[in-house]
Amino acid sequence: MSVRVLIVADERRHREEGTALRRFAVGLAAEGHRPALLLGVAANDVARRDPRLGPVPSAEVPVEVPWWIRERTAEAVLAPLAGTRLDRPDGIIVVGHGAMPISRTIADLTGASLVADLRERRDAEAVDERVTVAVAATPALREIAA
Repeated sequence: MSVRVLIVADERRHREEGTALRRFAVGLAAEGHRPALLLGVAANDVARRDPRLGPVPSAEVPVEVPWWIRERTAEAVLAPLAGTRLDRPDGIIVVGHGAMPISRTIADLTGASLVADLRERRDAEAVDERVTVAVAATPALREIAA
């Protein structure tokens, strides 16, 4: 069974783990799944890359946006993925607490399940009832998220 997965990382985790996230997405694709990457950057980052719709569609966009434009931003992010049918992901992997608000909005628009990657206390504190699965780096983070 092929699963459509959108991996959403905030700016900090993109900087720290961007290469690993890309490799993870390629590994998912090699296993027959359909991943896409939404990697957070600063709104004024002139070095960000344009969206790519290759084997693993990816875009570098500001994911930490104010609440009043979050839904429009989510719709704009999903639009280029429509041709690849990834605009309706089965699951969203949230990497970093800054990516949680936009990920919730995308999940609300698409009906996707949320999976949170918890590496620090702020990540665990961002978890709410909409998160289906929380994968914690430590037992203490797992308790905070529960």
